[in-house]
This record gives sequence, structure tokens and C-alpha cells, in this order.
Amino acid sequence: MKKIIALALALALLSSVSLAESIDLSSLSFADLAALRDRCQLEMMIREEWQEVTVPQGLWEVGAQIPAGTWIVRCADQGRSDYLLRECSIRWGTGRPGKNFYWTYQTEKGSVDIYNPNNEDYSGQVTEFVLTLEAGDFIYIVPQYNAAVFIPYTGGPSLGFK
Repeated sequence: MKKIIALALALALLSSVSLAESIDLSSLSFADLAALRDRCQLEMMIREEWQEVTVPQGLWEVGAQIPAGTWIVRCADQGRSDYLLRECSIRWGTGRPGKNFYWTYQTEKGSVDIYNPNNEDYSGQVTEFVLTLEAGDFIYIVPQYNAAVFIPYTGGPSLGFK
């Protein structure tokens, strides 16, 4: 019985791979390809198999490019001897930010600098941050610094409180 189930699963996987290869991506516009990439990335991030992803510097929309939810965020482990890459600087808020990627005091939700403990200039600063994002928020990872690594948050330690 187990062999039959394994065979059925293998056939299902092979057919889905062949279906993906038969899609003609050359007929899609650049904007369509970017939208497809974002949808695929979003879908992969909500799957149980997903462990972590490096999110590059830039402005990202929560609910469209990054799933809403609670995340553990760390600094990417890149540029261990580069002074500016020792940290990842993040700001987030409700709606799109204004000029220079800042929110007003009414719409800003927070900001944090997260440091790479493997950088040679690291000296005991924050190395991870728990961040809750809602659909409609935007998050800005400052380009002068390092990228961010998003990891699904599974809850903090149990301290016996109910």
C-alpha cells in the first residue's frame, strides 16, 4: 500500500513540474513577470516548508510582497569586514512613506537597527527583533546598510503565564 501511495505522489510531483515547464513566460510583460515573482514569493513564504528568506534593501508592501504576520528579523550575514554592512536598518509604518522614506508621526509604527554578530565591528548590539506587520503596512530596509533575514515567528518562550 505504501508503494502505491509513494508512486502516486511521485507521479503528481512530476506532472506539476512538467506543467510549470510548459508555461510560456516569454509572452509575459516585465510587469507581469514581476507580479508573478511577487505572488510566488508570497506563496512560498506562507508554506510550512519555508524556513527563512533574505529580503533585500528597498520598500516592500506587506500583504503583497511580504506576508502579514509576526517575524523574527535578523541582519544578513554579508560583508563581515564592511563597517556599513554590520547592521540592517529598518523602518515601517501604515501606508506608503513620504519623502526620503519616512512616515509621519501618526503613521510610523517603528524603526530598529539590527546587527550582524559575525561582523568584525560587532560589539554587543541587538541581533534579532520580533516584528509584527499588518496588511497595508510598508517596510523600508535602508539601502546603505545590510539586507534583512525574515524567519517565521513560532512564539516566545513559555514562562508559565496564562
